[in-house]
Amino acid sequence: GGSTDEARRGSMSLVCGTDCAPFTWDYARLHIMAGIGVWCFLYAGTFGCFFYSFSTNMEDTQTKVTVLRRKLQYNLLFVALHMSLAIVQGALYCMRTVNHSIGTMGFGLELAACAVYLVEFALGWLDTNLAGVGRGTVFMCTWGLVDCFLMPSVLLMTLDVDGYKSWGSLSFFSFVHLFQSWQWLFYSLRINLQILKWRIVSLLGSAFTLVAFASLAMMTLENLQDPEALLSRLDTSEWNVVASLYFVITTLATVGYGDLAPETLLGRFGAAVAVVGG
Repeated sequence: GGSTDEARRGSMSLVCGTDCAPFTWDYARLHIMAGIGVWCFLYAGTFGCFFYSFSTNMEDTQTKVTVLRRKLQYNLLFVALHMSLAIVQGALYCMRTVNHSIGTMGFGLELAACAVYLVEFALGWLDTNLAGVGRGTVFMCTWGLVDCFLMPSVLLMTLDVDGYKSWGSLSFFSFVHLFQSWQWLFYSLRINLQILKWRIVSLLGSAFTLVAFASLAMMTLENLQDPEALLSRLDTSEWNVVASLYFVITTLATVGYGDLAPETLLGRFGAAVAVVGG
């Protein structure tokens, strides 16, 4: 009776609070599928926007959208807001991975961050798609891809699965927005990146945001563990395509964790060729 009452209370609230289910592949699969669905819908809109602009003169509209987007990216207040919310969202995600809970205030801050992202995303989608399918495709495969997974994932934290909500989401993508706003900051401050010291500052900031993003992504993937469908096809104790690719890349990168090593004569010869060739 107690667990049923807790599940009922969790379903009545917007988010799970302190009574959260673990973030498993059952939840992660929904987040990923939602992101793919949103991406496919918007990418189909890329072609619709192209054909509409091809049959109608949209040059004035494209110019206005481009100018508005540039003004937004050069607006120091918007850049500071964008950067601050990206930091807050990333910090909240880090906290959730420790305490496995999410409060209403934290969820509200994540929604606010997504609302700010949505403004620039909408302008970017319209700006690039009015310029042609090529630019629209590049946008949808880079910055657009991030938001297609991030924003629906935050909303899906309110979704019940078997009567329980989870604390997990793909909010680690917020560090990609931090990287984006870091670049805008230099443009809005009119900083000359040809000057060595500013170039070093830019590289350090970019490196930090990308390392933070990769770290949180790795933590999420490792905590999720391998899905059962993958484990049934790949024996982690044997060499397979994933293990071989992992071994070659870590070897060529001179990392060499030592958890994998060829034991056959031909395998060692192949590894030597890869190292010398790489």
